[in-house]
This record gives sequence, structure tokens and C-alpha cells, in this order.
Amino acid sequence: MVRFPDRLELPNFYDQAKPGCLGMSLYTYRVLDLPAYFERIKISKAKNITEITTNEFGELSFSFTALDGYFWTLIAL
Repeated sequence: MVRFPDRLELPNFYDQAKPGCLGMSLYTYRVLDLPAYFERIKISKAKNITEITTNEFGELSFSFTALDGYFWTLIAL
């Protein structure tokens, strides 16, 4: 579980995060300095690493499969 500070206002995408829709998943994480994370992931043993691109919500993001097999998406905060 990820807990965001109460003062941080995040847009509500819950109506777009349901079966049959693109959107946030259980394995989506917002990060500062997305390019730094991208470089760290590229030199790791992660697989299926996408390029940094604009997602369906207009946010910069990239995805990868971690060593444990889970598929993650990191989004710029």
C-alpha cells in the first residue's frame, strides 16, 4: 500500500481504472525524477522495459516487468 501525504492533491481517475479500461493498476507508482528511475531500471535485470512516453492521462510514464514477474508502471509526479 502506498500512502500519499494529505496535502498532495491527486486527480481522480477511479472511473477510468476498472476492467476494460486503461488506467491505474495495483502496480502503478508515482515517482520524482522519472528519468533517473528509467536509467536505474535499464541497467537492472528487469525485462520488457518500455520507453518513457505519455500515457492515456497525459503523464510521462514507462513500464517494465520486475524480477518477481510483476508488471509495473512508473509515472512522473
